[in-house]
Amino acid sequence: MAYHLKNKPEKWIKHTRVLGFDHGTKTFGLALSNAEQTIVTPLETIHRTKWKNDKKTLDKIIHNYEIQSMLIGYPLNMDGSKGVRCQAVKDFVMLIEETWPKLTVFFYDERLSTQAVDKFLDNNKKMTRIKRKEFKDALAAQVILDEALQFLRLEDLKND
Repeated sequence: MAYHLKNKPEKWIKHTRVLGFDHGTKTFGLALSNAEQTIVTPLETIHRTKWKNDKKTLDKIIHNYEIQSMLIGYPLNMDGSKGVRCQAVKDFVMLIEETWPKLTVFFYDERLSTQAVDKFLDNNKKMTRIKRKEFKDALAAQVILDEALQFLRLEDLKND
């Protein structure tokens, strides 16, 4: 069962790598935390094909990095309401949970992640348009996961 992180922070698994995930219609952006969950780096952008092929790619990543948790961006509308894309993410999470039942999955609000990435890429004049497009989804996954980890650190401070 997937959890909304802000509603269930107590379910979070500490001291393990987390796979950050930006779900798109054509690509998946992936980012990875270290086991201490202090550093998040963009991992890669996967161009979606058939689920059979996407599953093989994700399986390699999940096993190679010993992933126990996944945090997936939840695309709420700017007013906080759920849009059409939210259902697509929920449907995808159902596939993830069926395929990797031991994986704990969390949703996290991704509303401003794309804007943050666009601003960063606009300031990086050395990157070509093609490289920027390739890197954008992985960077969005990094922003989403980093924001979630910051939220958890703040929650820990409140509870101390």
